[in-house]
Amino acid sequence: MGKREALQAALNHSEPEKIPLDIGGTCCSSLHRLCYQNLRKHWGMPEDTEEELLSVVMQTILPKNDFLAKIGASCSNIPLNEPARWQLKIEENETEKWFVDEFGVMWKMPKDQGLYFDLSSTPLAKIPDEALPDFSWPDASDPKRVEGIRDTAEKMLREHDRALVAGPSLPPNLLETFTWLHGFEEGYATLITNPKRSHLILEKLTHMKIALWNNILDEVGDLIDVVFEGDDLGGQNGPLISPDLYRRSIKPWHKELFTAIKKKTSAKILFHSCGSIYELLPDLIDVGVEAINPVHLRAQNMEPARLKREFGDVLTFWGGGCDTQETLPNGTPQQVKDAVKRSVDDLAPGGGFVFGAVHNIQPDVPIRNIEAMLEAYETYSTFSI
Repeated sequence: MGKREALQAALNHSEPEKIPLDIGGTCCSSLHRLCYQNLRKHWGMPEDTEEELLSVVMQTILPKNDFLAKIGASCSNIPLNEPARWQLKIEENETEKWFVDEFGVMWKMPKDQGLYFDLSSTPLAKIPDEALPDFSWPDASDPKRVEGIRDTAEKMLREHDRALVAGPSLPPNLLETFTWLHGFEEGYATLITNPKRSHLILEKLTHMKIALWNNILDEVGDLIDVVFEGDDLGGQNGPLISPDLYRRSIKPWHKELFTAIKKKTSAKILFHSCGSIYELLPDLIDVGVEAINPVHLRAQNMEPARLKREFGDVLTFWGGGCDTQETLPNGTPQQVKDAVKRSVDDLAPGGGFVFGAVHNIQPDVPIRNIEAMLEAYETYSTFSI
C-alpha cells in the first residue's frame, strides 16, 4: 500500500498498513522556515534557496520534494498563484518588516529577531456600515490564481506517491478574517452588537471563498484528496465565542461553503482549528467536516481517547501525534517518544488518524526531539505492531 492509498484509507476509517504522516501538507501542519532550514543543514541537504511559504504570517514552509521524501510524508500541498492585481511586497526599515495583504490589512514583524508577522492595522475598523459597499475587496475569481495548477497536480501525482491537499483559500478563515478586518476586540464585539454588519461581511467573505474554490475545483477537483479549510474557534480552555453565537453567526456560512465545495469534489474536508473545540465538534460534523486538525492535546476537553471514542466513527484526527506547546520543545527525546506512543495508541485503532505534530514545528524545538518524534513514528506507525 502506497502513501497516498494509506492516507485515503485513513480518511475512510480503515486501517492502512502504516499510519500516514503529514509534515508540510498544510499551513498549520508544517514547520517554521527557520526550523526547516536548520533540519536541512543538519541532515546534509542543500539549502532551499527558493523558499515557498504556505503562510507568510506564520512563516510556515512549503517543503521541497526531497525533504518530504526524506521524512516519508504522505501528502503534498498544491500552491496557488498570486492574483493579477496584488503581489506580496515585504518592505523594511532599520527595525521592522511589514506588508499589506489583499484586504488592506497591514502585518508587521521585528526585523532581526521576529519570527512571525503580527496584525498592525485593520481597514474596516473605522468604516461605517453605509460605506461598506465601497470597500475594495480582493478579486477571488481572478483566473491567474489557478493558472497551471492542474499541470502541477498531475506532475506531482506522476512523480511522487503522495496525496494532494488543496487550500487554504481566500480569505483563509471566515471568523478569523472578520476579526483581522476590524481588530480582534472590535471584531468579536461587532458579532454581538451589530449582527446586520456581521451578516453582510461574512456573506461577502463566504461568497469570495466559494468563488475561489469553484475555480480551484474546476481545475483539480478530480485529482485532490483533501480540501483544507478552517477557522480558529478555540482557546486553551474553551471556544473563543459561545457555541450559541457560533451557531447563529458563523455556522450557516460554514454550511453554505462546505456544501458548495462538496458539489465539486469527492475530496474530504479537513478543518483546522486550534484550541478547545470539543463543544463545537457536533456542529462541525453537521456542516460537513470530515477531518479535524489538530487534536490540541493540552487544550481543555481535547483528550485523544475521549475524542476517538465519541467522534472516531465520523471524524479523522489529523495531527495530535506530539504536543508542540511543551513536550516537543522542552521535553527529553524519551518523553517525546513516549508521547508519540500514547497518541498512536489513542487515535490510530480503526483508522481515522493522520500522524503529525499538534501545530507547526517552531525554531526553538531541538533537532534531537524532531528526530525522536520521527523515530517513534516509524516504530509505532505499523498496525501489525
